Amino acid sequence: MLLRPATLAVGLMVACSLGAWAAGGRASHRDGSTAPRETADSKPKDAVQAVVHSQGKIDILQYCAVDLADGTSACSANAQAPEPEGKNYDIWFTPNGERAYVSPWNKAEVSVPKTGEIGKSGCKALQYTKGRLRLDGVAAGSHFCVRTIDNRYSEVTLETAVTATSDQITLSYVTWER
Repeated sequence: MLLRPATLAVGLMVACSLGAWAAGGRASHRDGSTAPRETADSKPKDAVQAVVHSQGKIDILQYCAVDLADGTSACSANAQAPEPEGKNYDIWFTPNGERAYVSPWNKAEVSVPKTGEIGKSGCKALQYTKGRLRLDGVAAGSHFCVRTIDNRYSEVTLETAVTATSDQITLSYVTWER
């Protein structure tokens, strides 16, 4: 039986498709690899443009503050004046027995908590306040953003549920370059 060129081409396409299916559903590339290829269009916009300045996880005790640019924390030494000293801190944990708050510090600002990841571009688009952010009753896994004192954006994730009587909170954060 003599195959026509069109029939041969269709047969090769089917064979290639079956080969990709056998390789786990990945199409092979000209170089023979089956690894997925990333393009600028296949990545989220933040993954292409946002450069991380710092990130980590931190436990914050009552009346302690955090610098989201370097992940350091400091606590007040004076129970009568519980506000942290220092000009590098962005937020501090301020419970009062009935409610628990994260308060912006040193001209930083906070956004309202959201569910799901926000990303740098999402943080840039949010509304900010210099007022404190009530956290008691906010679920673990919630996210909020901070515009830091050095004008960077940070996405903060509550790693633990916060109650009015919490004596510490655990946060993870990503702070991006300006």
